[in-house]
Amino acid sequence: MKSIETLRHEHDAVLFVLDSLEPADGTTSEIDGEETFDEGEPALVDEPRRLKPRPAPVMRPAVPGLLERYQPGSLPSVVGYLLRNPIVLGTGAALAALIYVALYTSMFTNINGIGTGLFGSIGYWLAQQDVRRGDQPWFYYFLLIPVYEPLIIFFTFTGLVYFAGKGVGALRARRYQPRERGPVVAGATSGWNVGKVVDFAEFRPFLVLFLAFWFLGAIGLYSWAGEKMPWLQIHIVQPMAFLAALGLGQLIKSMIRNRRYRADMYVEPMDEVAPGNGARRGLDAPIPAASPWGVLSKPTSWVPFFSFVILFLVISTFWAMSITHRVVNNDYDNWWQLLIWPALLLLLSAAYWSLVGGGRVLRYVLVAVLCILSIYGIRSAIQFHL
Repeated sequence: MKSIETLRHEHDAVLFVLDSLEPADGTTSEIDGEETFDEGEPALVDEPRRLKPRPAPVMRPAVPGLLERYQPGSLPSVVGYLLRNPIVLGTGAALAALIYVALYTSMFTNINGIGTGLFGSIGYWLAQQDVRRGDQPWFYYFLLIPVYEPLIIFFTFTGLVYFAGKGVGALRARRYQPRERGPVVAGATSGWNVGKVVDFAEFRPFLVLFLAFWFLGAIGLYSWAGEKMPWLQIHIVQPMAFLAALGLGQLIKSMIRNRRYRADMYVEPMDEVAPGNGARRGLDAPIPAASPWGVLSKPTSWVPFFSFVILFLVISTFWAMSITHRVVNNDYDNWWQLLIWPALLLLLSAAYWSLVGGGRVLRYVLVAVLCILSIYGIRSAIQFHL
C-alpha cells in the first residue's frame, strides 16, 4: 500500500505533465481528441467562441430559369425579365388595354367594339378580297406611299443602308478577330441558342431585323391582296416609320458624338507675343489667335453647319420652283437647264467637303434633306386639309 507521500509525488508529476501540454496562450488544448479548458472556467457547450467552428455549407450555383439561360440582352432574356417583374408587365398591359378599349369603343360609347374592333375588322377585310374594290394594280402602294410619306421613305432606306453596313462590318470584324464562344450565362446548359453567344441576338440589332422583316412582309402581303385602299397603307408605313426613327436617332447621335470628339481634340491656336510687347502688356504667355476666319472655321463652330444647310435649302427651293414653273406652263424645251441646280448642290458639297471633311458634309446633307422633306410634308398636309 502506497503511502500518502508517494501518492502526493505522483499527483504533482501528473500536474506537471498536464501543464507542459497547455498552449502558450493558456486557453485550451486538445488531448486524444478531447478539449481541455482553463482551470476554474466551466466548459459551456452553447458558447460559440469556446467551440470549434463548423465547416461552412457547400454553396451550389443556382440553376438559371428557363428564360434566364439565354444571352443577356436577347429577346428571350427581355421576356424573362418582364415575367420576373409583374409590375412592369402589368403596367404595360394595362396601358395597352386602355388605349385599345378607348379607341375601339369610340371613347367608351360602344362597348361591343371591344370584340368587333379586332375580329370584326379582320373579317371584313378578308371578305373584301374577292370584291377587289378599286381594282388597283399590284404596284399601287409603290406609287401611293412616296406621294404621302417621302420623308419616311427616304430615311427608311437610308437607315437600312446604314444598319446593313454596320452589320456587315461587325461580321467581318468577328471573322478576323474571333471571340470566346463560352457560355454567357453561369449554369446554363448547351442547347439551341442557349448558354452561348448568338450573332445579332441582342435587342438592338434584333429590332432592326424584325422591323425590316415586318416592312417587307407588309408590303408583300398588301400588294398581293385584292383589297387595296389608301387607308391600308398605314400598315406598311408603320414599320417604315420605326426604321426611319432609328436612322434619324443614329444621325443625331453621330453628330453629337463627333462634335464632342472634335471639342476634346481641338487645341486653340496661339499667337506668339514679342518679349517687349509681352512685358509692356504684363503678359507672360502667348494669347489666342483672334482671326475671324479661324473663329468661324474651327472644329467646334456652328457656322459651317448652318451656312451649308441654309445654302442647300435656298438652291433646292429655286430648283423646285423651276420645275413647278415648267410643269404649270407646259414648257419642256431646254429641260436640261434644270440640271444647273443639282450641279450647284454638288459644287456646294464639294466645297464644304474640302473645308470640314466628308463625314460632316454627309451629315449636313442628311439634315438639309430632313428639313426639305419636312417642309414638303407640312405643305402637303395643309393642301390636303384645305
